[in-house]
Amino acid sequence: MKVPQLLGGLICCLFLWLLPQAAYAQEEAIQDFEQELRSLEEFSKVYHIIQNQFITPQEPQALLRQAIRGMTRSLDPYTQILTRQELEKLEQESLGTYRGIGISTQVIKDQLTVSQVSPNTPAELFGLLPGDIITHVNDHSLEGITLNKLPNLLHTPLEDKHVTLTFFHPENPQDLFKKKIPKTWIRSSSTSSHSPQRGVLVLAIHQFQKDTAEAVKKALHQEDFQTVILDLRNNPGGLLIAAVETAELFLEAGPIVETRNRQGEIVAQYISRRAFARKAPQIIVLINKYTASAAEILAGAIQDRQRGILIGEKSFGKGIVQSIFRISDELFLKITTAKYYTPSGISIHRKGIHPNLSVSDTNQVKRYNQEDRIFQEAIKHL
Repeated sequence: MKVPQLLGGLICCLFLWLLPQAAYAQEEAIQDFEQELRSLEEFSKVYHIIQNQFITPQEPQALLRQAIRGMTRSLDPYTQILTRQELEKLEQESLGTYRGIGISTQVIKDQLTVSQVSPNTPAELFGLLPGDIITHVNDHSLEGITLNKLPNLLHTPLEDKHVTLTFFHPENPQDLFKKKIPKTWIRSSSTSSHSPQRGVLVLAIHQFQKDTAEAVKKALHQEDFQTVILDLRNNPGGLLIAAVETAELFLEAGPIVETRNRQGEIVAQYISRRAFARKAPQIIVLINKYTASAAEILAGAIQDRQRGILIGEKSFGKGIVQSIFRISDELFLKITTAKYYTPSGISIHRKGIHPNLSVSDTNQVKRYNQEDRIFQEAIKHL
């Protein structure tokens, strides 16, 4: 048999094999589409029965919005529908200015936990501490709450002058505190720093905001530090790009972080192109169970690149990316679209980052004193 005839026969066989496969795939797609139509028809029937038969008349737009929220709540704790007011509040927080009481929270084991209390804010004045458990917001129980159900409770209207919180300190769960806390305009600084001794800088990053990298750079340029103790404890995260810009101040040329979509394809790679003109300082990073998201990116990059050591507790383990899509002028979808991967290709989501030296934190004591165990361990490594 001649080669062209052989090739022609093979191509014909391949075509005959692919034809039923394509037909099967098309049939499967048609069945999926028909199932979607049946489900939409079911939804329409339920909607109209509620509109026509429910004992209390329902406002159509509110009912449909609740249906959309219900759909997003089934995905993961971070995907949620936002109103324009809620989106604007997120944007204000990224700038460090918002109306509230001065706390950051995380849902840990189905409990709304205070992860950070900003200094000189109503929350601090009324006795809230990192680690406190909030059980009620404006007398609404938070039992079994998930993160994507929180905005309607926590993002109370701007015109509200107070928010009432019921909470307890974890060491005394039987003692409940109920406080009516005034809301005010909060201007939170993303960093704070001090030098406990010559050549040593203690630099705390409270949250990654638009100005964080510039604030870190300013602190580093105060003098020629031999050691930087980078405190990321209780840092809930913030802006990815701010964490990347900050990481570049500590890492020479090489990878910082990459994001991958649900197919495992690389969406974005962030790389440092920095070259240090002089010897880089020693870096000691402090983390705890509230260190999350963008803060974990910085800690993970420093650890993976062997640029410094991590001391403290295993971090929170939020290693996913949320993107925001405009649905209408008044409605926006914040949805999880990718995962973070450290320079060594590790996803930290639901795993956290393990420190090089494990030391339990002490949230109820003043930072940087003799009772601050993680800080005291860092001092030993100067």
